[in-house]
Amino acid sequence: MLGNTGPHPRRQALKAKLVTQIVVEHEEGDWLGGWRGVLWATVRMHYGVDLKKIQAGDIRRGGDAIIVRLPEPEILDFSVEPSSEGFLSKSTAVAKIQDLLHNGQRQQLERSLRQLALDFAGRQDMMPTREEMVRQLNASIAALNSPTGLSIRFE
Repeated sequence: MLGNTGPHPRRQALKAKLVTQIVVEHEEGDWLGGWRGVLWATVRMHYGVDLKKIQAGDIRRGGDAIIVRLPEPEILDFSVEPSSEGFLSKSTAVAKIQDLLHNGQRQQLERSLRQLALDFAGRQDMMPTREEMVRQLNASIAALNSPTGLSIRFE
C-alpha cells in the first residue's frame, strides 16, 4: 500500500506501512554461568521514498514528458507498538545478578529488534523495491497523463 502523507505533515513521502511481530532469541554463557532470553514485540515501519530528497538534477524533460528519478527507498519511521512487547529470560545466579545491576539482557535484545525486523521484512519481500514503487506510480499517474497532454513519468 502506497501513501503520500505520514505522521510528520512536513515530510512528503511515498511509503509502505509494515506491521509485523518479531521474536528475538539469544543465548550466551561462560564458565560463570549463562542466560537465555526471548523478546517479542509488534513493530511498525514506514518504508519508502522521501520526496524531499529529489534534487533538481533528478528532474528532466524528455520529449513530451517530465521524468522524475526517485531516490532509493529507506526506513522513514520505526516504532514498537505500545504494550505489545514481552520478555522472558532464564539465567544462572551470576548472570541474573549482572542483569539486575545493569538491565543488560533485555536491552541487548531490544537493540537488535530493529535490524532483525528489517532482515525479516527483506526476506519476506515485505518492502517494495524502488522499481516496484516506480511501476505503481507510473500506473497510477497514467490516468492523469492522457487528458492533460502533459506526461509525467517516474524512473
